[in-house]
Amino acid sequence: MRHRQAPRKRRRSDASGATVKTSFPSDSAAGDVTKRLWFTLALATLALHAGGAFGQTYPSKPIRIVVPFVAGGAVDALARMVGAKLSESLGQPVIVENRPGAGGNIAADAVAKSPPDGYTILQNTNGQAISPSIYRSLPFDVVRDFIPVTQLVASQLVLVASPKLAATSVPELIALAKAKPGSLNYGMTGVGNPLHLTMEMFKTASAIRGIAALS
Repeated sequence: MRHRQAPRKRRRSDASGATVKTSFPSDSAAGDVTKRLWFTLALATLALHAGGAFGQTYPSKPIRIVVPFVAGGAVDALARMVGAKLSESLGQPVIVENRPGAGGNIAADAVAKSPPDGYTILQNTNGQAISPSIYRSLPFDVVRDFIPVTQLVASQLVLVASPKLAATSVPELIALAKAKPGSLNYGMTGVGNPLHLTMEMFKTASAIRGIAALS
């Protein structure tokens, strides 16, 4: 049975100097790259939880949720559901802004450089935690420029294939890949993202070679 540690607490000050307590996931939970979807936001957006520090007028204008994927996908759909609830609760429009590209780094950079006024939120996947390991340099600091606020959803990845493939189980797929190296390929949504790395981990664990990635 996998041991799960309790979330860690860390204190940070918001833009006004007020101390705010936030929760961080345990290392074991954060390490599961196949199941985590994180709702992160810039430091000053803690106004959602510490509104008193920003005065009684917050929010006084629309709030942006920046999504690093195109409209119509799962992350975008979730952002729109969250935005609708936030708008209902806060009494201000919540706008979803799609900024796809560069493995989510375009959106993350835009949020990191936005004014620290509590009106710009980043909804991202765990790919943001992967970026520092696969990019030589980033225009933002994943730890310093963002604070994780909550996990919105845990999801499962599935492995599917054409019914014409001569494999109906994972062991049969592994056997086929080993028997016919170079004859199989797989599709995923982008190089270096959690889907790609999960499949590469599967290939390594199964000691199979020659399966090409198609993005």
